[in-house]
Amino acid sequence: MRTLLLSTLICGTVACSGGSEAEAGSATEAGTTAVEAEGACECDPEAEDASCGELLCPVAFLHCERDCAGVSQGDEEIEHMDCVLSAMQARTPGFVAWIFTQDVAPSWSMTGMRIFADGSAAILRRATAPCQAEGTPAASGPDETVLLKDVAYFDACLAEPDPIERFRCMQEPVKAALSECAPRVVTCE
Repeated sequence: MRTLLLSTLICGTVACSGGSEAEAGSATEAGTTAVEAEGACECDPEAEDASCGELLCPVAFLHCERDCAGVSQGDEEIEHMDCVLSAMQARTPGFVAWIFTQDVAPSWSMTGMRIFADGSAAILRRATAPCQAEGTPAASGPDETVLLKDVAYFDACLAEPDPIERFRCMQEPVKAALSECAPRVVTCE
């Protein structure tokens, strides 16, 4: 199942169009740091080039049954989460990704992130949609450039013993949106 999800992650992710220089400029004027993520919307995990940067960690997974009560994650999966969180914390340039699956519906979501050394990042989102029963993701976006939360946030995440809470940290790393690459789109056949 993980191989199928990873294949879908790579094959179901498409490049997004770039944000304008005016958007990046207005974000900087609004008090954010200098933004390396300008032009990051061209990140395309399907391309065999360095558009998304080096893959820093294995894809982190969390699978839940129904209400996600009592999830047991193996040590290897915890290490993958820690790797992703540590990369965000250290602002390590490169690409990380995580996938959440749940038996309800069934549903899953994938988030990919290109991290920049200044704490900005480009986020790509893909997921199943309520209007679909199965298959490749019918929902994408919003894809955007963002400013990551402060280093202290990730310190707390890495200290969190509950794998569900640690995974939620990965899903909520954004301090501020800087520009939109592509809006949320749902395309059910």
